[in-house]
Amino acid sequence: MEILGGSLFQVIIPLATVIVFARSSLRSFPFTLYWTGQSMVNVSVYIGDAPYQRLQLISHAAIHDWRWLFNYTGMMEYAEDIAAGVNFIGLITCIIGIGIGFYFIIHESTQLSSHNKITSSQV
Repeated sequence: MEILGGSLFQVIIPLATVIVFARSSLRSFPFTLYWTGQSMVNVSVYIGDAPYQRLQLISHAAIHDWRWLFNYTGMMEYAEDIAAGVNFIGLITCIIGIGIGFYFIIHESTQLSSHNKITSSQV
């Protein structure tokens, strides 16, 4: 938890909002889903940086979490592949969020159009 705390919370917080807001109002679902995907894309950049350490960390004494994890597990050679997978899942999540958002817009405008036709024919 200490090592991956930043990356985990960067994805868990938006994911929690997806769950919470989906229960209360589906209108917020596409936004929170997109936020989750965007956070995953950002984490993938950090994962992919593990072998190179080009990104500037918050403090000079900080360690690169993913570099440490990949060194510890002996998986450094897979860092770019894992980053690409997380990036792909993040992009798909963003696209799904956008698609659901468009669905809600089209669905609501269709309902509004039908409602207006019914109201105008009654007058």
